[in-house]
Formats: sequence, C-alpha cells, structure tokens
Amino acid sequence: MNKYATRISLACILLATIGCIHRQGSNQPITPYEQVMVWNDALAQTNNHIARGIIEVSPSLIAPEKAVIVLREQRNIAAIDEQIATLLRQGPDVAKLSSANLQALLDQLKQSVKNLIDGGAIGIKNPATQKTFDADIQMVGSLADNILSGLRQSGVVQ
Repeated sequence: MNKYATRISLACILLATIGCIHRQGSNQPITPYEQVMVWNDALAQTNNHIARGIIEVSPSLIAPEKAVIVLREQRNIAAIDEQIATLLRQGPDVAKLSSANLQALLDQLKQSVKNLIDGGAIGIKNPATQKTFDADIQMVGSLADNILSGLRQSGVVQ
C-alpha cells in the first residue's frame, strides 16, 4: 500500500475511534476539551510531517523556490498552533476567557491552509507525492475545524 493510502487509512481509523477514546485507568470517555487537545497534537504532528516531507523531496521533486514558500507557510502554521496549544494547556477556564483569541488563531490557521491549497505552492510533478502532501494539508484544515467544533461543544467558544 502506498504512503497516501496508508495515511488516509490511519486518518479514518483515528476519526472512527474518537468517540471510543477513554481516559487511561477509567471507563469515562474523554471530555470534548480533552479531545480538542488530542486534535491539536495531531495537527502539530501533521504540520511537522509536511515540513519534513518538503525538505526530503527538495530539490529533487520540488524546486527550492517552491519549497521555501511552503516551508514559510508551514512555519506560520506551527507558530499559530503553538499559540493555540499554549492557551489550551492552561485549561478550559483560561481558554474560555481567551475564546476570541482562539477563534482568531484558528481563522489564521485556516487561512494559511487555504493559502497553501489555493496557491498550488507545492507544485510537485510526481502525482503520488503531490497527493500525499495535498492530503496532509487537507488534514491540517480538517483538524482545525475539529478543534473549533470541540471548543464550541465544550463551551469554550460560542
């Protein structure tokens, strides 16, 4: 199975098991806020995977000038995500007080993902490799949507 199919399969399994996740040592399911933390961690890992992948294929499959564009946007996503993670780590009460800031950060993150998609910035000629990067970028956007939904469900964001 190729990398693209493997990633899609893992993403489907992750999304399918979300409702089944329990706290360690307990039969209690995790709270929506705890799920947000899981999604945020997955977002950071996926974004890191994008950067590592771009570095691996540059300059053989992607021109250095294209790689720079993607890596700048990826770095922007990482900085935004770190700000989100910092707020989330302080707990739901602090996050609720910062709900407008969280919403703005998630909007910025979605815009960065949109910039990568709309700009066609990756420009890899190998279709399989292009699909892999496209899937990773789409996953970052989906995870940002999940985070916002989870924050709404937990009452942090209205």
